Amino acid sequence: MTWLNYSAINLGYREWSTKATFLKKIELMHQTTFLCANVLLKDSGKSVFAPFVIKEIKSETKDRSLPFKKLKVAMVGLTDNLMSQLFVNKPGEPVLDYRDPVEVAKTLMPQIREKADLVILLYYGKFQKMQSVLAEVPGFDVAVLGGETYLLQQQSKSDLKTIMVSSQSMGKYAGVLHLKLDKKKKIVSSSIKQVPLDENIKDDPKFQQLVLEFEEQSKKPPANR
Repeated sequence: MTWLNYSAINLGYREWSTKATFLKKIELMHQTTFLCANVLLKDSGKSVFAPFVIKEIKSETKDRSLPFKKLKVAMVGLTDNLMSQLFVNKPGEPVLDYRDPVEVAKTLMPQIREKADLVILLYYGKFQKMQSVLAEVPGFDVAVLGGETYLLQQQSKSDLKTIMVSSQSMGKYAGVLHLKLDKKKKIVSSSIKQVPLDENIKDDPKFQQLVLEFEEQSKKPPANR
């Protein structure tokens, strides 16, 4: 994911099934940003990972007709424990505490909207719970769903103003979202495209080498324990 220059990675129950200290080590090793606003350290009440991150996007063209040259985009990470147990507190590990994503979003939104022009929710879990977050906490411009993505794809109409997107399962497609903003940095239109990752997509040599290394390792007999 870091090779693909992801700005942030939201943690879901599959990631939380491992140790928090291990996740911290991976984050540091790959110099990336893990997000999760509603899993906290029980003793201090502080987030284990960053609740949100703000990235500034600068225009890559010198076109003077552009209404603005910079855009501050906030990404908020939330998950729920409705699809599976998020974590099991282990001996020797920090004791973790789960908070309801709706309540956490209500607390975060005022400070985020002061700092960012555009707010994106990265959500992992149940589609209905994400809808509750969007309905009860105004201010999210875009929501990216992981988990029950098929329910989002089946939905044809919604009263929510937030643009909700996801990519189809098993990594077969890359989702592309285009946003058109006015001079006040408000979204006026959007379009979504699913790009199939088929044989027409040229293989990247770096990823090819990673696959080869994995295949070589898988051929080796398991080590004696």
